[in-house]
Amino acid sequence: MIEAIRRPPGLVGWDDLRDLVPCPHVSPSGRHFLLAFLVVISVATALRLWGIETGLPHLMTRPDEEVLLFKTRHPARGSLDLHYASQHPGVPSAYIFLLWAVGEVGLPVLQALGAAPAGDYLHALDHFPGRLLLLERLFSAVAGIATVAALLLFARREMGTAPAIAAGVLLATCFLHVRESHSAKPDVALGFWVTVALGTLAGVARKATLRGALGAGAAIGFAMAMKPPGVLLFAPAWLACVLGTTTRGPRRFLPGVLIALGWMAATVFLVTSPDLIFNAETRRQVLGIVSLVFPSLDPSTSQPASVAPLAPVAPEASPLRGYAYYSFFALRHGAGGLLTLAAPLAVVWGLLSRAPLPTLSAFFVLIGFAAFGASPAMHARYLVPLLPALALLVAGAVWAGLARVLRRPWHGIASTAVIALLVFEPLRASIAFDRVVARTDTRVLASDWLQHNVPPGSVVAVAGMVFWVWGEPRIPAGLVRRRTDLDEQEFRKTAARYLVTHDHPLFSSTIDPAALARLAPQLRLRAEFDPFVGPAAQAAFDAQDAYYVPIAGFDAVERPGPIIRIYEVGTAARIGR
Repeated sequence: MIEAIRRPPGLVGWDDLRDLVPCPHVSPSGRHFLLAFLVVISVATALRLWGIETGLPHLMTRPDEEVLLFKTRHPARGSLDLHYASQHPGVPSAYIFLLWAVGEVGLPVLQALGAAPAGDYLHALDHFPGRLLLLERLFSAVAGIATVAALLLFARREMGTAPAIAAGVLLATCFLHVRESHSAKPDVALGFWVTVALGTLAGVARKATLRGALGAGAAIGFAMAMKPPGVLLFAPAWLACVLGTTTRGPRRFLPGVLIALGWMAATVFLVTSPDLIFNAETRRQVLGIVSLVFPSLDPSTSQPASVAPLAPVAPEASPLRGYAYYSFFALRHGAGGLLTLAAPLAVVWGLLSRAPLPTLSAFFVLIGFAAFGASPAMHARYLVPLLPALALLVAGAVWAGLARVLRRPWHGIASTAVIALLVFEPLRASIAFDRVVARTDTRVLASDWLQHNVPPGSVVAVAGMVFWVWGEPRIPAGLVRRRTDLDEQEFRKTAARYLVTHDHPLFSSTIDPAALARLAPQLRLRAEFDPFVGPAAQAAFDAQDAYYVPIAGFDAVERPGPIIRIYEVGTAARIGR
């Protein structure tokens, strides 16, 4: 396999790139690179911090954020046991400990700035948890910005200044990366360590030293500590060790440095995730996550019936369903149509380039895409760890391809124009997304209305939930919440004085119009909070993710959240007559 990684005649490879692309220390100068670096990082920062408080103080704007937040209660109390038996967030314990540390360090800073009330971590978790969730989101945003910076530095070292800047621009403006940098979930942090690991492995591929292998192993261990898919980095790690070893014969395919790398990765992972070592229930839960993602590994595991089908993306029974979803939906909307079209060619270029970083990046993208596409658990955010590698490959392929057919300065001008075309769609989507999430969520508006207009002690019925609860507004303290469907007799048993409904194209918020019509004589509409300013069908949402912000079609919405209506219930309905 290794000997087969060669380029056919006419394809631009590493040797050509080295001659055609300015070296990091030649031209443009280091000062010019620093200026470009600061501009790219400034763009990345603005896009990732704009709207970072979306949905707060409502804790369920993004599914599972509140699970991660409240798991930090255990390390805050000094416990290594995170009690995964009660609820598993799908991440190793290291990420929970990291979020707790971010909160412990960041909370006094917020308090000094007057952005949070007084109190220690546990007090904040009980009385103003939204401030802690904001800190966790800020950590994710910083991780996203750091990923752009790491990509710029590694790409410049390996490929030269101009392709590095192009790769940084592609990642800085990538909509899916911007979107996930607003969330406390671990996908962006995983992407940072993936970038560091690939950059470190490039040195191993040039010369497989023990020091380089241990450094790369540590980066892989930290990646796995953020989220289990970090284990996929062992594939490019093996390739890097094989390419960099001086051993010949069959033994080159299992070099000693690979064993050292694996030992370091395992050590870092286990040391940073002690709950996995000491708690048998945690180990069982982690293996349960693997079975959920790949149910074919465990015949007793079945996908929940309530998970939305993706028929518009691919037929339900098609073995290519996941690959179609990630290609024609997640990547198409998350990175732009032009980049999606360029991605396969860029991966091929990376494999044939004979440059360590593009080769390893392309290999990782192939392995990651194959693994994610094979699972029925499909979320656009799963692609986030692949995005830095894809940005590097596309930027490198564009620069190398045009350098082959155009002379200076025309190949630089043409490359800049192509990168601008690739950036236009995701940048436009990123700005539109930030504008939407910067507006007050309908769930927050509904909670505020209930707080100021409903008498204390009133019973509030909530209808619309299907399988997941994230579409519901928070019912203020002093009011009694009762979930209900809209069956007339069942609804009367609630003795509710008010009815709150949430409806949306996402299946998790669904109201039966006929059932609501039967209750209409007993209801009086008091408030309505509608995020749509155009036809709802024009907005595209990720069907398996209860995230009430579209992934495309932003012109149809003005704020996050479902359609929420608040009704006052007639006396007959309240007393059950």
